[in-house]
Order: sequence, then C-alpha cells, then structure tokens
Amino acid sequence: MRGKEFFSPSSKTKVIPRLTVLGGSSIYIPVLVSALMHRNVKVREVVLVGRNEEKLEIVSRFCKKLVENVGYPLKISSTLSLEEGIEDASVILNHIRVGGLLTRISHERLPLKYNMIGDESFGAGSFSNACCTLPLIMEIGKKIKDINPDAFFINMTNPIG
Repeated sequence: MRGKEFFSPSSKTKVIPRLTVLGGSSIYIPVLVSALMHRNVKVREVVLVGRNEEKLEIVSRFCKKLVENVGYPLKISSTLSLEEGIEDASVILNHIRVGGLLTRISHERLPLKYNMIGDESFGAGSFSNACCTLPLIMEIGKKIKDINPDAFFINMTNPIG
C-alpha cells in the first residue's frame, strides 16, 4: 500500500509498511521510534537514512534496542543510500538538518545582529536556513519523483515560514 492510499479516508488498513526517515542519524530519532510504539502506530519497518555512518549506526542500534526492550513488532534498518531509502517507502519523513547544529546556531545568531528575533523557523533566520536547505530538499524531491512518486512525503524540516 502506497502512502497516499494509507492516508485516504477509504483506507481499510492502518498499517504503514515502510516509513523512511531522512536525517535518520539525528539524536531525536529514538524519540520518534518510542512515540510510534507507545502510540501504537502500525508501522512494519522504519528505515533510517543518514550521511554519517558512525552516527547512523549508533542511532540505529539504540532504536533496535528500544524496540527489543518493548517487544514491539517493528523492524529498524538503516542505509547511507538516499535512493535505497526512498525505494518502496510508503511514507517518507524529511527530518534533515543541512550543516548540523553549528549551522543552526549561525541561522539563529544572524538576526540578532540586526536586533531581530533569532530563530531558524521564521523571520531572517528562517530565510538564511531556507537558502541552505531548500536546494537539497528540491534535489530530494526530484529523486522521490523519479524513484517512488507514490510515496507520501512529510516535511518536518525548518523553516516553517
């Protein structure tokens, strides 16, 4: 079942076969996995896609341990390949952070120089963030369109406005 079908009102099933998380090496991913389990969201597999092999392995291992400890029927896998992660995904959750936390700090400090609110989600910090993030999101969008156009894409990446 594709992502769009899963979210349609006529859907008889509430199981997401494959949820892919872009930005899968983030320290926040175990919180996502924990929430999926504790809210009993029916997902068969969560695929973590990341760029840093060491961080991805640590997060993946931790998530597998969470699932094992709870005894929840959820497969956790990981890949460094964006294409592999996109393939066969029902839902793709975009959770990337271009440039990591140091770049976030620069986006939030830029507006402070001009007596503006320092935030990466809106205002001047948001524009700075968008200049870095949108080109990559557009590239990812093209790959999704080419590889798996039926996947349901959810963007959780700032900026929001």
